[in-house]
Amino acid sequence: MANNIVATWGFKRKLPEPFEDYTDHAIFDDIASKYCTQPRKKSTLHAATLRAVLAYLELENPVGSTPPEKLGAVGTQSNNFVVAEYPSKTGDLQVVVYNQLNGKFYGGCYTPPPDVESTPEKYEFKDSKQSGAALLFALMPVFLADEECNEKYQELKAHRDNGYPDLDAAAETAAVLCDNIYRRTRYASGLPTGGVKIDLPANGVLSLIKPLNIQKGVYAPTEVLHGDFQVLRPGSGFKKAQAAISRDDFVGKFILTASRRLSPEEEVSVPTLAEWYIIPPEIKRICEHAKLTTDTTQPMRNFLLRGPAGTGKTEGAKAIASALHLPYRCITCSANTEVFDLLLFTPMQNLILWTMRTVTG
Repeated sequence: MANNIVATWGFKRKLPEPFEDYTDHAIFDDIASKYCTQPRKKSTLHAATLRAVLAYLELENPVGSTPPEKLGAVGTQSNNFVVAEYPSKTGDLQVVVYNQLNGKFYGGCYTPPPDVESTPEKYEFKDSKQSGAALLFALMPVFLADEECNEKYQELKAHRDNGYPDLDAAAETAAVLCDNIYRRTRYASGLPTGGVKIDLPANGVLSLIKPLNIQKGVYAPTEVLHGDFQVLRPGSGFKKAQAAISRDDFVGKFILTASRRLSPEEEVSVPTLAEWYIIPPEIKRICEHAKLTTDTTQPMRNFLLRGPAGTGKTEGAKAIASALHLPYRCITCSANTEVFDLLLFTPMQNLILWTMRTVTG
């Protein structure tokens, strides 16, 4: 596993317009994102990050006469995936699928106009191949969920819309934006909030998007955020999209015992749903069963969520705790785990959710 999506060799590449003159002096002292914990603050412009940000700006709010097929597209699919089509400066269309739950990527490179029945070329994230701009482009909706990142993005957008009247100020804004993205991906596991999980293959070669999966709609976006998809066409999947479950009708709406008052420590442990999380009907159904059986002789308090890694078991458990307004605790079982460990760890008035990963092969 590698998490250096903002690669060291990427800092040596020429910066895109209008920042190309900063290529040889891209470091800015005394400014950094809020995720910088070092006493000495500094941030650096990064070519691939800037290309991704500028491409997303143009996609979101085109200022020129670029045809839609050359702007790319970004969308989401259920809770698991962000999908994107990035028009590379090399002329090919780079298609990226990002799994938000496990940080893994799938990818492929097409020659326009794309032939979805043919196998695409591999996406190789390395110094001599692709720069990673397409990966960062796909991650933009995830990055922008962070308040600071979104603030700096809006500032840079204002600079661009006004024709960059103060390029130095725009460069400083861009540097903090690059620093925000760098630290949230590079040090994600050590951040209490804001981290973006990245799991790249050590050799940089992404798992290839297969033509059959394209035709079956495996990665078809259920929501198009911006642009027109050419490969991952919306609505090409076999499953009909279900009506979204409102957060107002879910979070805290299935409290099991109205008289129970959580301690301050317990209140802090009640999960908050991420903005990108779409509530699955199966998760709501568990909450309904737990609530409806509360006053019966056999209240339902044990539920098993089973499936492969990255299918949403952990996020589903957190969502259930949020709906029931209960503290969320996680314990990893081993061969030496005793039932008494679980009884001491989880009070009987709480719900017990078992998540089990299925392993194939």
